[in-house]
Amino acid sequence: MGRLLIMSGQLIARLSGMLFAVIILLPVLNTSLTAQPGQVNLRGEWIVAEMYLNGVKQSAAVSKTMSIVIGDSTLRFEYGKGRGPVPYQFKVNTKVTPNEIDLIFEDSVVKGIIRESGSELFLAIQNKGEGRPADFTPRDKDNAMRLRLSRKKS
Repeated sequence: MGRLLIMSGQLIARLSGMLFAVIILLPVLNTSLTAQPGQVNLRGEWIVAEMYLNGVKQSAAVSKTMSIVIGDSTLRFEYGKGRGPVPYQFKVNTKVTPNEIDLIFEDSVVKGIIRESGSELFLAIQNKGEGRPADFTPRDKDNAMRLRLSRKKS
């Protein structure tokens, strides 16, 4: 049990560091959170159902320690007991497919893609570098985190 907690803590620390990667700022994108035709409805709490880090599927025990809460213009990664949330501002470009998302923390931008499908949300974000994941398919050593999230039931 203690070893699992240490391994979970190490992974959480790595994920936190990965999400703070410094990337070149992007032009202002169209931001919309309301469910209109061709757009996504992101508001709410999302539970991690499946997580891949650099193409490697993470254990359910690790995945279940993290959730994402999305508000009007903020997205918070929450890591369970004893860990504070990591807040980001975000922008979504719904004019392209897949939709692009930029997570903004201070002067850093993490680039990603996002897709809503009913009660599921798919998020792929780049760990390092200036690129953006092209799709939601995990690839070995691809330098990205891919999440399949389920909307938390009220």
